[in-house]
Amino acid sequence: MKEKNNNRNKWLHLRLNAKEYEQIQKGFATTTHDKLSDYARCLLLKKPVIAGYRDTTMQDILAGLTALKKDLHGVAVNYNQVVKKLNALGNLEVISYLAQLKKEHEKVLVTLQSVDTLIQKTAEKWLRS
Repeated sequence: MKEKNNNRNKWLHLRLNAKEYEQIQKGFATTTHDKLSDYARCLLLKKPVIAGYRDTTMQDILAGLTALKKDLHGVAVNYNQVVKKLNALGNLEVISYLAQLKKEHEKVLVTLQSVDTLIQKTAEKWLRS
């Protein structure tokens, strides 16, 4: 029975100029390798390098969800400030803040509707593919 030795205890040191290093980093960024050493080993040993790919539809979805998350965070902060004011005020002053509270509530509903629409569109795309 042949013993397979996977211990990598030998070092190979390379000196590169800035352009060479940048070229290797760019190549590494386009692959599925997690470690630069794995990528370099594949290149040096002439093993296949698996290139990664980027799904642009998912990138658009992520950008949309990120924007919605930012909007929701802003609304949540404003809503929280209004609630704190209501808790700190007496009964007469609470009435003046009810309109502002209703306005923030409407913003939340509009943003949530946007999230729901985006989720539905995403689900339709995935179901078609």
